[in-house]
Amino acid sequence: MNTATPKSTMNENRPVIPVCVSAPSQASALIIRNWTGERWVLPWAYLVRSNLTGPDHRARLELVFTGHRVTVTGENLHVLLDDLAAHRVGTLRDLPEQFRPPPDKGRPFIAQIEVSVTENDLNPRTVPIKPCPVLSGEAAIV
Repeated sequence: MNTATPKSTMNENRPVIPVCVSAPSQASALIIRNWTGERWVLPWAYLVRSNLTGPDHRARLELVFTGHRVTVTGENLHVLLDDLAAHRVGTLRDLPEQFRPPPDKGRPFIAQIEVSVTENDLNPRTVPIKPCPVLSGEAAIV
């Protein structure tokens, strides 16, 4: 039985890896880097769902992690779906329009990334902690 992870198809027939995306063979977390210098590391194990909407030239990709929502807008984001599903995307980075490479029909371009904290982080569930009884005498010495 072959249990090897399928090879990434994002970079087939493309000599240059897009500057907006890194695609290692396997990643344990997704690193988000926005143009302003903020960075987040979100473990793939916390990915709850993803959704891609809009036409290729104005695509919107939403990644929902436990505690965070990542919204990516750009072009040709559909080519990332298989690699996102297999956790083969290591980094996503947005770039301003002036740094946009020449149009390439198959290359994703990320114009904007927004990371927001979801309700899970704003209203964490609290678990009451019961005080431990204090032992006295010889039983208290450990």
